Amino acid sequence: MKWFLLLAMALPATVHATERNQLRSLPGLPGFDLTAPLLPGMYLQANYQHYAADKLLGDDGKVAVSATPQPGLSARLDGKVRADVLALRGTWLSEMRVGDSGKFGTSITVPLAKTKLTLSPTLIGGPAAPGVEAAIAAQAASMSGERSGVGDIEIAPFVDFQSDESRTTLALAVVAPTGKYDKQSPVNIGAGKFWTLRPIVTLAHVYENGVEVGARTSYSINGKNSDTDYRSGQYLQSDLSALYAVNDSLKMGMAGYVIYQTTDDKGPGAPDNGNRARVFGLGPSISWQAESGQWALESKYIEEFGVRNRPEGGTFWARLFVRIN
Repeated sequence: MKWFLLLAMALPATVHATERNQLRSLPGLPGFDLTAPLLPGMYLQANYQHYAADKLLGDDGKVAVSATPQPGLSARLDGKVRADVLALRGTWLSEMRVGDSGKFGTSITVPLAKTKLTLSPTLIGGPAAPGVEAAIAAQAASMSGERSGVGDIEIAPFVDFQSDESRTTLALAVVAPTGKYDKQSPVNIGAGKFWTLRPIVTLAHVYENGVEVGARTSYSINGKNSDTDYRSGQYLQSDLSALYAVNDSLKMGMAGYVIYQTTDDKGPGAPDNGNRARVFGLGPSISWQAESGQWALESKYIEEFGVRNRPEGGTFWARLFVRIN
């Protein structure tokens, strides 16, 4: 038991505080809809995300390695993250005018998620003393897990300004702690018992040569988790889309995202380096919209790079849009 407790303390801190790996966002979700015209009415989206990561990276962009109580023996904690999310979004744009060209609307996003974390330590500098390897493996297993359920729901009232060539949307979203959360669990669907305030600006432009570019940029301000007294830092996120309209229905191009944490995590267990998350992502995108405008499909794959204090992997998206009226 003594070895077990000591080794638990020696394992890399990357996985001890799961709060700092849950940014309460769905990076890569916006796409061709950034530039597509939005007419008054009701819209439904079914957005499927599969995320897979095989690296848990620290502040230096490398897999963490920590010393163990046995002199000359270190432990590198590799990990796999798998997440499948069905994000259901309803959007309503009214006829209510705001200024000369703006219209008021609102959207609600409900994520249904299944996520799995598997940790696998590798000993460096062995051989290990009797029982040490088994103790480390047992501790890593206790810090692994799998959960599924409804995640944290986002409600976002917005004002949409559109012209023939450009679009600007201003929103103020609130994310509620509706997802299941247990501070004793190594894996959770909800990010914690706190609220997030998220101002959002969307800018897009359509050029005569068929090129369309758009960006949805948000800034997340997190409250303190009442279960742990831990406050995750604020972060900037921008989802990007650059497409070429092959014809009236088919669009192809690139999608990506940037997440950059601007303030330190604070509270019990927060590391001295602030644990600021950072990630960049880029990949191909293709979409098809019916001539009637009643429905559309989109698919993309985004590979991550330049990661700090987060898992590094890739995201596949498949999306269905339907206009109800």
